[in-house]
Amino acid sequence: MCDVLQLQSSILFGSLSLITNNTLCFTLLGFATGIFAIYVAYLRRPSIQFRSLQEAIRNTEANITGAKFIYPENRSIMEQEVRLLKVKRSASLMRCLMLQMGFLAWKSCWELMKEISNCHKDINDIHTAAQLAVEMELQRAYTEDIDKTETILVAVPYSE
Repeated sequence: MCDVLQLQSSILFGSLSLITNNTLCFTLLGFATGIFAIYVAYLRRPSIQFRSLQEAIRNTEANITGAKFIYPENRSIMEQEVRLLKVKRSASLMRCLMLQMGFLAWKSCWELMKEISNCHKDINDIHTAAQLAVEMELQRAYTEDIDKTETILVAVPYSE
C-alpha cells in the first residue's frame, strides 16, 4: 500500500515538474489534492464503513458456525459466538441510529465512525480467536492420532 502511494505521488510530482507555468502547476496540484480529499471522505463515510463491518460480521459468523458444527462442545468457540452476538447487537444499534438521524453532524459522524472502527477491531479479534480455537482442536486431534499410532508401533514387534 505504501509503495503504491509513493509511486503515485512520484508520478504526480514528476508530471507536475514538467509544467513550466507555476500558477498552472499549483492549480493542478490543488485540484488533485481536492479530488483526493473528496475520494477519501467518500470512502470513510459511515455507511461505507458499516457495509464493510456487515461483511466482516457475515464472514466471522460463517466461520464460527462451521467451527461449532465440527466442534460443538468447544467452550472457546461458544465464547466467541457470544462476543459476536454482542457486536451484532452494537452494529444493529448503530444502524438504527444511522436510519433515524439521516444526516449526521460532523461530531456525530466522527463518533459513529469510531464506534464502527471499534466494532471492526472486535470482529477481527473474534475471527482470529475462533480460528485459533479450531487450530487448537486440530492440534489436539493430531496429538491423539500420533499417540495412538505410537502406541500401536510399540505394541507391534518390529521384524525385518
